[in-house]
Amino acid sequence: NVWKAPNEAGTYEIWCTVKCGGKKETRRSKMIVLDELFYSNFETPYYNEGWSNASMTVAFDANKGTNGAVKLTSTKADGRFARSWENVSIPFSTQVDYAINACPADNNFAEIRIEFARINNATFYVTKVCFTTYPKTGAWKATYTTTDVTTGETADIIIDEGLDTANFKFKKDAFKTIAVSIDANKKFIVYYDGKKYFESNVLAGVQDQYYVSRSGFGLDNKVVIFADNLFVFDNGTICTAEPRER
Repeated sequence: NVWKAPNEAGTYEIWCTVKCGGKKETRRSKMIVLDELFYSNFETPYYNEGWSNASMTVAFDANKGTNGAVKLTSTKADGRFARSWENVSIPFSTQVDYAINACPADNNFAEIRIEFARINNATFYVTKVCFTTYPKTGAWKATYTTTDVTTGETADIIIDEGLDTANFKFKKDAFKTIAVSIDANKKFIVYYDGKKYFESNVLAGVQDQYYVSRSGFGLDNKVVIFADNLFVFDNGTICTAEPRER
């Protein structure tokens, strides 16, 4: 039997009674409906959860994270580990615990990115928004990328950038929590370790609507990270990079 989950979060009971030849039997099944769009603890095989990777090796490490974590190693510049969506509308919010394991050079980066779908055959649109850190130096930047379909040109626009060695400088295997969101007003919001770190409304002035096509990690060559407890919401919840019980 396939049951369609109710729209509202909660615990539901499904009762089924079968009558045959004057006898009957009743069975009960419990269904728990959560308010999140997606969750992965990376403690069981995740290859069927919609993840895709490019220029990235993916492994499981039982000794990292809460009860194990996924280990990601970029084999080329701009490796990607992301989950595809069927053009989920905003608001969209994602949160993950992550730790940098290796970062050889000053210009190596680790980033959380949200990618957008092309809407109504637009010839110019925003393809992604990223919060990028450079663990070796502690630098960071927030950017969005546009694509001109007619010319094939892409452009990376810096929204803001800075240097924060206290937060983003490389501390081997030290887990931190980051949350990246696009709210209903198209604000790009970043929380880090339970505090709002960055907010910008620049995306609201670039295009009218955004549909999320993919979200996940981008890593530079030879950067290695661990990731655990990844949440995604599309119901208006804005993740605040605080510990979540599930």
